[in-house]
Amino acid sequence: MRKEEEDLVKQKGILSSEAFEAKVMEFRQAVEAMNKDVETKMSELEVMYGNAIAQVYDKIQKISELQAAEKGASVVLFMSRGQASYVDEKADITEKILETLNKDLSRVSLGN
Repeated sequence: MRKEEEDLVKQKGILSSEAFEAKVMEFRQAVEAMNKDVETKMSELEVMYGNAIAQVYDKIQKISELQAAEKGASVVLFMSRGQASYVDEKADITEKILETLNKDLSRVSLGN
């Protein structure tokens, strides 16, 4: 679009004012169409990202339930490091969950 804009600016002194205005209008319509296309694609990407994240969280939930059952735990907390003042290393199943997640879910579906 920059090239088209530069070409249009160069034509300003060459074309009649009516012809130039027509070209400007045509250029603006092309820019508007491109912006709408970009907006549509961004919306599609947001939906695909949301679907991918949902797949990951769903898998984490299932793995967490299995790990909790193996460890005899009745609660699994999702928290950032540093949120708890003390956690026994035996209770931290983060690495096991990540290891299983990476093995079981190496790819996610981004849509149709």
